[in-house]
Amino acid sequence: MLDKNHKPISKDRRACVSFSENGMNYRGVNERKLLISMYKIDGGIISDNNKRCDNAFEVKELNSIYFIELKGEDIKKAATQIENTITILSNHLSGMSVYGRIVCSRAPRPDLRSSQIISLERVLMKMGGNLIKSCKTCEEKI
Repeated sequence: MLDKNHKPISKDRRACVSFSENGMNYRGVNERKLLISMYKIDGGIISDNNKRCDNAFEVKELNSIYFIELKGEDIKKAATQIENTITILSNHLSGMSVYGRIVCSRAPRPDLRSSQIISLERVLMKMGGNLIKSCKTCEEKI
């Protein structure tokens, strides 16, 4: 779990976790009213010059964390950003289920699985999670 040095932008039992940027939206529906801690990653928890994913939220009762990247068309870069974030924060993620979510402006055609996507899927699978890619909007139950 993220530690005391990582201040959340919010920590509550809200019904919906939402992140938006440039017409792309992620919504996590929290029907069970679980305690959610939301974090700004790029420019927040991690403020170096390297690109990291945009946001994350942690669900303590489920011992899980979701890394969210809202991206234009470059899903390869989005996958790399999420994987880089996981690498940087790996010592805080031990024992957690880790999920990746990419919301892009439009999916590349054809939908070929790049080495970056395959690599991220493998990392997430080893950490008990998965990757979901979506266009414009991603909504899921937490």
